Formats: sequence, C-alpha cells, structure tokens
Amino acid sequence: MFDPALRGMLYRRPLPKPGELEMEHDGLTELRFPFMRNLVWDRNYEGYLLRLHIGATGAEDVLLAECGLKDIRFTTQEGGSVGVHFKIIAHPKDEVDHGKIATRLQQEIGITLTPPDNYVDPGLFGHAQDDDDRDPFEGSDLAHEAH
Repeated sequence: MFDPALRGMLYRRPLPKPGELEMEHDGLTELRFPFMRNLVWDRNYEGYLLRLHIGATGAEDVLLAECGLKDIRFTTQEGGSVGVHFKIIAHPKDEVDHGKIATRLQQEIGITLTPPDNYVDPGLFGHAQDDDDRDPFEGSDLAHEAH
C-alpha cells in the first residue's frame, strides 16, 4: 500500500557518537529528519474488509465490508517505528454490530484490514507499473520519448 522507498527517505543507519567505533548495523533506525512530523498520505482507499478483534476466540469479532480509508498520516519515531493514523468509513450491518462498536469508542482495539481481492499496488505515482521504470520527466519536453 505504501512505497518501501519511504523508509530510506525517513530513516538512516545510526551515526557513531564521538569516540565510538562505527558498528556494523543493517537497520535504518535513526530519524533522518527528526523535526519533520505528521506526514500526510494524500490518497483514499476503498473496498477494504475491516475486522475488529473483540474477545479471545474471534467469535465476537465484528466484520465490516466495503470500508474506505482516508486522512492517512504517519508519525515517525526514533528506533525505526512509524505510527500510522487513519480514519475508516464503514457501515455496520445491524444493531448488534453497531452496539459492539459503540461500547468500544475511545478504546484501543486490535484490527485487521484486508485489501479488496482485485487490489493492485498503485505504486508511488498512483500507477500499477513499476515506479523504477518510470521516466521522471514523463509528460515534459525532457521525456525520453521527446528526443
């Protein structure tokens, strides 16, 4: 759903502190831009299946079909973690599911989001083609086809 290149843009390998030896470290865990927060992903998604995990057995779980995701935001954190915040547009099928959801407002709850069956990752530029093969000057007089 999100481009894997974002990780390298937001994080870097830890820099050694003065007097320390540089260690072999393969993780990108240090914030590249520590003062940049609350990044907005300006795209909406439709057709997701949302499962609200209620109870230990799964028998009480609430399933909501054809959900939409909007207002997606990322909060970068030291150590390589990213908080993902979003709003979901959903319609419970009956009063029972509506009640289960209503009694859990303002509480932390586990969820699973499943993409639609026909989901194709649109890539960073919103197209299903591989972004690495895309001409960055596409649509301008500098494009490869223009010469």
